[in-house]
Amino acid sequence: MQLSHLLLPTFPEKHVRLLCSLIGSRDFAKSPDAAGAILVYLMTESRKLSMHQKRRFLREFERIFPKVTARAWQICFSISELVGSDFRDDAALDMFLRLVDLPKPHARVSVAHGLEHIVCDSDNPSLASTALQALENMASDPAESVRMQVEESLLIIERDRNPSNAESQQH
Repeated sequence: MQLSHLLLPTFPEKHVRLLCSLIGSRDFAKSPDAAGAILVYLMTESRKLSMHQKRRFLREFERIFPKVTARAWQICFSISELVGSDFRDDAALDMFLRLVDLPKPHARVSVAHGLEHIVCDSDNPSLASTALQALENMASDPAESVRMQVEESLLIIERDRNPSNAESQQH
């Protein structure tokens, strides 16, 4: 990939194809360093992605999420950051809702984190409400790590919605 596209107003389709093939590769789910570089790159360029390109990435992310090893948990976390913060639409929420029951706790932790971002970052109150309800439903997850993430996410959401309460609690 050439860096000259950074000056372009849109994301080149050939780069989407290349990145999707890398994300779909067998080694992506085991390689936090390579995956991290790709996902950070996508975060910096996400505003240039078309809706079609975002949908392609969502499909790849959903396929890879259950395959990510515990050692490479940062991949799930980075995907949840990107999708929850930058995509934050119905398709992003639907992806997280389909992933909420994955058997791997490290993946569910990241699902909770992604839902938090949709609640905090979405301009759509209905979407945020649905994401919040899904997050609250995860509060009884069998894994302590997931329950802890849900608790932290709910505190962040509360602080985000009521900044004056957060300031008064700090004093």
